[in-house]
Amino acid sequence: MRDFPSARRDPSRAKPWESLVGCLIPLLALVSTTGLLCWCGWKFQSIIVAAFFLVLSVGVDDVFILLRAWDRTSVDEEVPERLAVTLEECGPSILISSITNAMAFFIGMTSQTPAVRSFSLYSALAISICFLYQLIMFSAVLAAGGYRERNGWQSLVCWKKANPKVSRVASMDLL
Repeated sequence: MRDFPSARRDPSRAKPWESLVGCLIPLLALVSTTGLLCWCGWKFQSIIVAAFFLVLSVGVDDVFILLRAWDRTSVDEEVPERLAVTLEECGPSILISSITNAMAFFIGMTSQTPAVRSFSLYSALAISICFLYQLIMFSAVLAAGGYRERNGWQSLVCWKKANPKVSRVASMDLL
């Protein structure tokens, strides 16, 4: 059977919470963008709903890049050092992809069609805010997960991992 690198046998190295937050960050960016643009007086148009899929795909792609860089670091390193190495390794690629996507949408604002202008502005701001949220929020979630990994806690319920040697000795005493 083939070993999949994303399937974790060690429950302390799995990242369900990081994955959930990675999917929620684009949603938060969309909500923030909607609030900001409505506060500035832009009208909400139905075409803006399509931006959800664009921002979600760019945001989740950035999360994959961050998680892969995090997995290449050693659990034995200090968490701030792991986070620094992770952001140093993947920060430029995330920055460049976010800037190029946002700039493409900002250029789309030169269109004469009001719906295209609104969609372009909405998408550009949402991608920019998503990038900032990933640097701020997702880095914090990665750091919290790093401390959890370092202490050997299980990923889903954050309970201390059972020591197999102690469990084996305890079961032998019962026999």
